[in-house]
Amino acid sequence: MFKAYEFVDKPTYEKLGDEAIKLMDTNLLLTVMEIRRILDMPMIINDWYFGKSFQQRGYRSPESNIGAPKSAHRLGKAVDFDAYLKGVRQEPDKIREKIIKNRTRLPYLAGLELGINWVHIDTMQRSGYEQGKILTFYPEAGKAKWI
Repeated sequence: MFKAYEFVDKPTYEKLGDEAIKLMDTNLLLTVMEIRRILDMPMIINDWYFGKSFQQRGYRSPESNIGAPKSAHRLGKAVDFDAYLKGVRQEPDKIREKIIKNRTRLPYLAGLELGINWVHIDTMQRSGYEQGKILTFYPEAGKAKWI
């Protein structure tokens, strides 16, 4: 079970506590939980609560200077994560392959970023969105493809 502090930054959690989970899109939460079941391994989104550095990988508050102003993160519709098997970080490309292979189990997954050293998923509907389709994209290269 995920906790609210895994999805928000420290100031947001200090202000809202466990109610901060309400900032997250329900479909995203369902998607993240199903991905965890598919992978059958721990996933790290934000880890600031445990004294580590990640705190902008889920919801990004208006005060955050990370990412685009209209990012899915700002709407509570995106997370970035790493997955670990027996304490070893798994290759993001392998995780993305498993997600794509199991996409029929992820009806709300709308976006999957490629070409980065972590996994980004989102539930933000874009022009051309159809349930069951995933937009794979490389923002740096300006490339995108529905699969």
